[in-house]
Amino acid sequence: MNRLSRCVCIALACFGLHNASQAQVSESNCRISLEVLSRRQGERIELNVRLEVPSPIQLVWDVMTDYGSAERFIRNVRHSEAIPLGSDKLLVNQVGWLGWGILGASIHTSYEIELHPALHQLTGKFVSGDLTSMEMTANLLASGAHRTTLFYGLKVDPGSWIPYFLAESALRQQARDSFEDLAQEMQRRTQTCPMTQKIDENQP
Repeated sequence: MNRLSRCVCIALACFGLHNASQAQVSESNCRISLEVLSRRQGERIELNVRLEVPSPIQLVWDVMTDYGSAERFIRNVRHSEAIPLGSDKLLVNQVGWLGWGILGASIHTSYEIELHPALHQLTGKFVSGDLTSMEMTANLLASGAHRTTLFYGLKVDPGSWIPYFLAESALRQQARDSFEDLAQEMQRRTQTCPMTQKIDENQP
């Protein structure tokens, strides 16, 4: 092999290593991580969700608070509307599906959302519907220029419409499905990672 051939081979090998390295970096940057935990506290069920996505914090905020369009990208939401109640406050009316097959039911809820956009935080409280009570919190933390972690907490008393022994697992599964859909919508709007990106789920 002459000197020119050796130089070409070395250059191609380096190019291949560079591409492999870039692919690894790209895959790492596009990683999505989801953790959903639940526990019972008397009649109430507590859910805690941690979702890390390869999207900037403002875009994650925009998707998370897009209640008026939620039925278009969250599979368990059949209807969703957001009525402004003033600056940074919304009344959200939703119809969702909770459960599995014939063991499921449509759930109607109305709740008030108070937005704190400067802090990327929100709180929600139950107003009326098929549940007995509900409180929620959500806040975002930037973990890089294009990565964000969403922390979500829910305390809910589902009432008697669903068997006691099914309520916790049904709510946990609904949360997992909903946040998977949120992550996919964030990916779609970010347009920097493949839509087929696998979601790493940490299950209890």
